[in-house]
Amino acid sequence: LGAGVIVCRAQPFVCGWWVVPTGGGCGLGWIFSSYPPTPGGGGGGHRARDFQQRPGSSTLAARAGDRGTWSLDVGDRAWTYAETGPAVAVNAVGEGGPLLALTADGVLHAHDPETGEQTAETRVTARPVDPAGPLPVILVDTSRAYVNDVATGTVHEIDYNDSLRQARRFELGGQATHVVETGR
Repeated sequence: LGAGVIVCRAQPFVCGWWVVPTGGGCGLGWIFSSYPPTPGGGGGGHRARDFQQRPGSSTLAARAGDRGTWSLDVGDRAWTYAETGPAVAVNAVGEGGPLLALTADGVLHAHDPETGEQTAETRVTARPVDPAGPLPVILVDTSRAYVNDVATGTVHEIDYNDSLRQARRFELGGQATHVVETGR
C-alpha cells in the first residue's frame, strides 16, 4: 500500500488504521492509509501510530516518538508536524480546531493543525505524568475536551475554542485511570 490509498477496513494497514467518514464504500466503512513524511520532512523520522480523533471527524492526531505530534487532515491528505515535545496523550478537534497534546509535565498544548505552531497552553495535572503508570487521555466533543488527571481522580473540561480555558472540574476521587465519554 502506498501513501494516500483508500482500502476496505478488512485490510488493516501495518502502520495503523482508523475509520473516517467518507460517505460510501464497501459496506464496512473506508480506511485511508498513509505514511507521514520521513526524516527531513519533520517528525524526526517517527511514524504516526495510535491515532486519535473526535468521533465523526476526518482530522486525526498521533504521537511522533518523543519529539512531537502528527496531525493528518484526511480530506486534504495533508500531514502536519507539531514540535510538542514528549506527548503522553494527543487528540484532534477536527476541521478548523486545534491539535491537542498533553506533555509529561502535565501541560495541555493547543497547536494550529495546518502550521504546527502552538496557540495556547494550560496546566491540567497537579504533578508530572508518570509514563510508567496509567496515562491520561484527551477526549474531544464538538465544543470541549476532557483530560483526566490519573493521580488526583480529576477530569478537566477544557474549552479549546477559548485559549484552553478550564470550564469545569469533576472531582471523582480515587484514580481516574479509565475515562470514556458518552452522549454528544
